[in-house]
Amino acid sequence: MRRILLFVAAVLVALPLCGQQPLEEFIAADPDRAAGVLHVYETFDTYDTPAPRGYKPLYISHYGRHGSRYQLRTSVFEEPLKVLEAAREEGILTDEGRRVEGALRTLLDEHIDMLGILTQVGSVQHQDIAARMIGNYPQVFRQKDRPVVCAVSSTSQRCIQSMANFCTVLKSVRPALDVRYYTGPRFMQYVAHSYSNPNIDERSAQKADSLVLAGIADGFDRLYANTFTDPARGRELAGWKFFQEVFSALAIAQDLDAGVESATAVFLSTESTDGISTSGVREAQALLRSFFTASELAAFNRSENARLFAHWGHSTEFGDSFVQNAGGPLLRDFIDKADAALSGGDHAADLRFGHDSYLTPLLFIIGVEGYEPRPMGQAGESWPMARYMCMCSNLQMIFYRNRTGDVLVKLRRNESDVTIPGLETASGPFYSWSVLRPYLLGRIK
Repeated sequence: MRRILLFVAAVLVALPLCGQQPLEEFIAADPDRAAGVLHVYETFDTYDTPAPRGYKPLYISHYGRHGSRYQLRTSVFEEPLKVLEAAREEGILTDEGRRVEGALRTLLDEHIDMLGILTQVGSVQHQDIAARMIGNYPQVFRQKDRPVVCAVSSTSQRCIQSMANFCTVLKSVRPALDVRYYTGPRFMQYVAHSYSNPNIDERSAQKADSLVLAGIADGFDRLYANTFTDPARGRELAGWKFFQEVFSALAIAQDLDAGVESATAVFLSTESTDGISTSGVREAQALLRSFFTASELAAFNRSENARLFAHWGHSTEFGDSFVQNAGGPLLRDFIDKADAALSGGDHAADLRFGHDSYLTPLLFIIGVEGYEPRPMGQAGESWPMARYMCMCSNLQMIFYRNRTGDVLVKLRRNESDVTIPGLETASGPFYSWSVLRPYLLGRIK
């Protein structure tokens, strides 16, 4: 009875971490979570359930999103800077507006010749996950008859960098491993299978915009007043999407390397700043974070949650075409490589490094808890990307076998044990491969 009560208590404590917490509270607890898909890697429960007696880990199949990176486009900074520069020339920029301008210049400067590249923050994320993997499952990487670690990456540079950081740790701990690296268009057919559904773009964007406008209760009056001494003129110059761009600039700041001073801050002396204050990346991040309230951050985040859910997930409005076309080839590769490993192959692990836009549909096609169909608008509130697809998100399938040859599989998402609702486990979070394999095959249309 005592064990049952303790279990119930643990579940009750965990409920806020399982999607029950209102979005605004979730973000208020850590404003960086408003960045959603750009949020730094965060784990919520890394407990690793021990395998049933007699079962030992023998093989790992993995897909990891690249780690924290630089922004993909400079317009995130340049477009709002044009507005602020125009306002400054007209003499209607507040002190707060000048500070925002300085912060944006700092972040823009940090992105010169670095768009889309992995940051050191992202490098460390993959190094740490690799260290925990080999620490949790050392037996997998000690098998003399399974010395091969096959690592496949998207052709994107940040994914190749992520692969290198991850595998360097494995090799440093177990030098005997035969680590093999692959990338190229051939491998993109499954690790990042290109598929687009243009029918979603306009309709999902309209819905996402409506969520922002509904979430900013005062119609952006506070933000205009804080930025421009003449809010009416500021509204003419800027438009509400100005603040969305500033929000996007804030979102990426947490992924940049800590303690880095902007070259702009060095270049602009106190004599030439014209009152614009520039600072280091972390100071710029803190300034932009304080520019928004928790409810404003939640409004922008809700919009992005809904938009990306519609594109990559299974919304009731748009169906699962992307899930099938992007996630299907990837899931097929998981099954094929597991079959090869279990039938006498020499692979200890198959590692894949790609993007959020492919890991998301993979999790949806598998049907992992939390990745169920729902309306796009509801997803904006109930499916925070910071929890479900932050930077460096990953899926690990750990295969175990006993002396009789029976195989169990455990799924770990972001290093947390997860299950598939409606599919019976053999024990705890462990699935019999004889049950899981046909289920997974049946999910591919």
